[in-house]
Amino acid sequence: METTTREAKAQQFPPGGTPVPISKTEGIIEVFWDPAYEAVSRWTLAPAGVDAELHPDWDRARVVWRPRAAGEVLEFARPFDVDVRGYTRLIVRFRTGEGLRVGIEATVDGKTNVIVKNVPGENFTQEFIGPISGDRLQGMKAVFTSVDGKEKLFELRWVMVDKPGASWDPPVEPFKGLVVDGAVGKFEPGLGLLYSAAEIGEVRRAFASPANATAALVDRELAADHAKTDPASLIRRWALYIGARGRYDRAADASYDFKHDGLSLACVGMLDQCDDYLRLAARHAIVFARMEQWSEGFVDRFPAAKPGVREWRHAAFAPNVAAIQVSLLLDMAWHHLTPAGRAMVQQALREKAIPYLEPCVETGCYTMSCNQGTRFMKGYMLARMATTPDWTDPAFRKEMRQRLADFNLSLDRQTRADGTFTEEGYGQGVIACAALTYHLFSRALGEPIHKLITPRLLGSMRFVLDGEGTIGAHLAALGAGPLGDPSFAPCVAPTPLNAGWNPENHGYGVEHLWFPLSRKAQGKSDCRPFSAYREGGWVYMGGRDPAQARISFESGLWATHGHIWMHKNAVTLDAFGETILLTRQYALYSDSRFGMTARTAAYNTFAPGDRNQDLNPSGNHGAKLIAAEDLGPAAFAVSDVASAWATNVKRALRRVILLRPNVLVVEDTAEFDDDEPGVQSWNSLGAWRSVGVNACEVRVGNAVARLTAITPANIRITTAEDSIHMTSLSEAERARTGNSYREVLVYRSAFVSPAARRHRILTVIEVFKSNEKAPPSAVKVVRDRPMVLEITQGNTTARLADGGATATDMWGWKGEGELLLAVHDGQRVIASHAF
Repeated sequence: METTTREAKAQQFPPGGTPVPISKTEGIIEVFWDPAYEAVSRWTLAPAGVDAELHPDWDRARVVWRPRAAGEVLEFARPFDVDVRGYTRLIVRFRTGEGLRVGIEATVDGKTNVIVKNVPGENFTQEFIGPISGDRLQGMKAVFTSVDGKEKLFELRWVMVDKPGASWDPPVEPFKGLVVDGAVGKFEPGLGLLYSAAEIGEVRRAFASPANATAALVDRELAADHAKTDPASLIRRWALYIGARGRYDRAADASYDFKHDGLSLACVGMLDQCDDYLRLAARHAIVFARMEQWSEGFVDRFPAAKPGVREWRHAAFAPNVAAIQVSLLLDMAWHHLTPAGRAMVQQALREKAIPYLEPCVETGCYTMSCNQGTRFMKGYMLARMATTPDWTDPAFRKEMRQRLADFNLSLDRQTRADGTFTEEGYGQGVIACAALTYHLFSRALGEPIHKLITPRLLGSMRFVLDGEGTIGAHLAALGAGPLGDPSFAPCVAPTPLNAGWNPENHGYGVEHLWFPLSRKAQGKSDCRPFSAYREGGWVYMGGRDPAQARISFESGLWATHGHIWMHKNAVTLDAFGETILLTRQYALYSDSRFGMTARTAAYNTFAPGDRNQDLNPSGNHGAKLIAAEDLGPAAFAVSDVASAWATNVKRALRRVILLRPNVLVVEDTAEFDDDEPGVQSWNSLGAWRSVGVNACEVRVGNAVARLTAITPANIRITTAEDSIHMTSLSEAERARTGNSYREVLVYRSAFVSPAARRHRILTVIEVFKSNEKAPPSAVKVVRDRPMVLEITQGNTTARLADGGATATDMWGWKGEGELLLAVHDGQRVIASHAF
């Protein structure tokens, strides 16, 4: 009966036993990206007893496999009964990851067709393609062999068949009658989206100034490189968001290199007054207009699973990026497009962008409560302004007022009152995107930016400046210029006009308009020695002097956005110009190593038994910042993260104490319901080395950190290479490479306290320069029980003691608590606290 039921379900897709056409040559025979199609009911895992499960997800099906050893095999199969006459290839799109090998077979007319055999898995999505021939496809099987014996998470996207021929018909003469052939001799914007014709002279002078020479060189080199590409060669069906390494598109759809979108040609062509560049930019605009759809490929236009069910859609990411690119190309290359060309591009914006963006920026839409809404508003505003002939029209102005109100509300939902972000991983991108969007509102409404902007944006910019010590140049120019805050002035610097591939976040040189104001701003960046953002749970300790340690501590609140990993009670340590203990930037969603970087052990925090914090908490779980204070010679933060775990954790209190200038004490105390190890994780870009049974150290460039476990005595320390970190590239590197990040190895040291119900791990971290053989500080355990610890730096001595230490010790402890602190300068107590 079970086999009969499964075979019956197998007939449910594709309907009628024929491939669902998505082009003249391609047809889908299995859908994994939309759970409404119930693909998981049609597939089985083998052999019997294999430790693996198959799960539907919102945009994929997932196979979780835990092989017992290297060499183990997992089979993933389903029966088919599909007419494949005329089709010659089977194409399977999976993401499998490294450490395994893949084989795929298809049964056609009773004969086995080997699609691929023994192909190495990759971290990004792969297409497995092989020949088929015959009348009826009767079954398919994928065989995975473990190479490393480690757990694997597969992501399944789709299975299709195709036949020879062109999938669509691109135009033979795509630019005829649409682009001006000869010299134009007019080098000013046609619409004034970024700058008006009257302002272009000021922008051109800023671009050509000696201060901007390095950035301008990057722009000119990039434009010269892009000029080598014939825009006609890039015409395709779709405007993808991520590209061939993405999740939804076909590899064959990626003929358009979206990093070569023509914007560098447009920017440099207009400012350097180059007809040839602007003519190429105009052709790039026509390339977009010629595309069939601005979407994530066929998945965005695939029929719904059932009547009355909305078709699956990958939000509005692809239409948004295309709208940004096309609107700016239209504006800057306006005079190099014929009237017919302009009309075609504007019609494309009306048909391929606005209808897909508008629902996502509507009042009350869920996207307006997260980063998507602010990103999509930028594309929507550009597309609306590029297709509206009169920005003073009362109906248009009324709409802009409502959009502005919605935009401000969206930002207020994503930024707390103290400036911290509710969607931590996206916050900086949101405010980077918002700067240009406010500029557009200012132009559309004819009012200065400072009258339109939500006050929370400036607070968030201050939060970024406190945490990073710097902020993006066009945000800095906005803050120091139109918003009148001179503390941002030191961060204003010339940057390339079009750096990196991310159109959503970039300023496209709009900061040149604000330079006259921002240049006048006096003062220096106020990087404070201590700042506590209590609502968001962030604390910064230490100065900007590179010879002193700088600590970032995030206790954090759950943001209730399940796609963000929040790394609670995490410590980041910088000194001597280096990041020694880092908060890891997780891998892209489309990278199979995402799970390795989005886990508790990937951050400098404490965990029971190396377990993950709860990824899908109910309610407002996570850490609560209990206290944070600057005592002068010392600063501290205290937070309990117990509720971040679903089970077995009653208490997970962390105390972080900075003893200025260069010693950090981290104490974790925990209470569990059952016996379980307690683990401190320490992550760095340098390799760890042991310096004793209870200590290890790491060297990163000019800096060294030595970590010594004071308690417990039976601590176990392990060190190993551990996955990756995505380190941000400079603006110039982004422009040259088209990438935003560089992948680097991360090394982890784990301090493990044996299984118990109560834990206390107290670790001292000493920071010193790499040319010093040992830290200039001295750490001494004066007494074990109750513990008395003495840490000397120069003329100061800090003493930490368990609450059981008595007043007769006469070391200046005041009050009662679990942990006592007193800092002495000679015989004088200069700071004290009872925790």
